[in-house]
Amino acid sequence: MTEQVRVRLARGADMAAVRRLTALAGVRLEDEVADDVDAGIGGAALRAGLDGGPDMFMRYMAEKQATDPRRLLPPATLVLVAEHDQRGVVGAVVAYPPGGVLKQLVEHQRQAGLGSQQQFQLVMAGVKWMVRIKAIAVDETMRGRGIGSALLHRCQQIYAHCGYMITYGQMADSPELERFYRSHGFDVLERDSGFDPWVVLGVHAEIRPDPGERTFVRHQKASANRRPGRVPAPRHSSRTPFDPGHPGPA
Repeated sequence: MTEQVRVRLARGADMAAVRRLTALAGVRLEDEVADDVDAGIGGAALRAGLDGGPDMFMRYMAEKQATDPRRLLPPATLVLVAEHDQRGVVGAVVAYPPGGVLKQLVEHQRQAGLGSQQQFQLVMAGVKWMVRIKAIAVDETMRGRGIGSALLHRCQQIYAHCGYMITYGQMADSPELERFYRSHGFDVLERDSGFDPWVVLGVHAEIRPDPGERTFVRHQKASANRRPGRVPAPRHSSRTPFDPGHPGPA
């Protein structure tokens, strides 16, 4: 019998396995991420985008913004799992907008004299158009089968479908990891080098990795209504199959 692995959105029952896998990659999964997936909040805007396209994603985010701007991150958080037909969850990817980075940039721009409305626009642009891959992990016994590639491919596909323009993350300085991310269309920067997200945020800045690590980044083409610093008004795949419903390569 041929073994089958499918990539799907994570459910609450998967989160213990996701925690175990991300720990293998040296990443601690935040309690809030697991709680939001369990409550059905995590990834809700992305699911709307999968069903109705970028306009539905933006509409969901605009409505959430109007009710409570602090709740913008969970609907744009993505947790995917790779499920083996016999072994259960054997891989996971976690990605979300870089809330901590945006908070630091806003504070820096505030001190430089950026007005409150411009600060708000900066946050909204970052949350809706820029995503960080927090972790990709595959069970040690299942590596070398393309599972990590399938997870990363589907992650990129979902965010690109919802209109995201920048996908990035940090990795250890490893030739294997460099080959992995380059093979998926990412630029891998030199150690300790950062990138300027001006095309999304409308202000110049540099997002840098932790000391000794390297940044991988991929830019998507902007559509006509997505211009630097402008937030629009409200209004499936890989070798491993996707069913709708972090770093060490497989």
